[in-house]
Amino acid sequence: MTIIWIVLGIILIGFIGFVLMGIFHLRGSIHKIEKAAMEVKITQIPGLTQECIRVFDQKLKKKLSLNDFQAAAQIMDNALHKDNLEATKHAFASEDLYWRFVLPMGAFLGELVRANTPAEWKPSPLGGSLALETQTMGFLHPFDKILKQVETGDPGDLQAYVSLSIKGTSGQISI
Repeated sequence: MTIIWIVLGIILIGFIGFVLMGIFHLRGSIHKIEKAAMEVKITQIPGLTQECIRVFDQKLKKKLSLNDFQAAAQIMDNALHKDNLEATKHAFASEDLYWRFVLPMGAFLGELVRANTPAEWKPSPLGGSLALETQTMGFLHPFDKILKQVETGDPGDLQAYVSLSIKGTSGQISI
């Protein structure tokens, strides 16, 4: 009987270790992509945006267009849904950065807003990655939004973000 308890204890400890390893790996991946996003320069935005369009077209078989913000937001929102996230990560992954999708998708998200409302890329006043300064919404943080959508977003949140960013609001807020 004690052998069964010892075996169960070893299995439980192994399972807990496996879960903790996964959590540390996830946090490390998020930290790595946050650092990479902070290093993106304004001059890299067009290339990252074109990469996003190309990868969606060639690997994910979806057409993104800066001219149709509602369709593009829905496509991106669906790509970040838990059922599609692994395919999205894999499509953009590089050898050293599995969460690389945040960079091209963040650039595309910013350019999508910029193509449909007056906005300008600037260093964020809060520090961190680049932000978009808009006339109606203050500063938007597209790279952070992509990451937050994956971590805690619900289906439709990204579409609402884009719609609100483009259509605006009467007050100044930072999202």
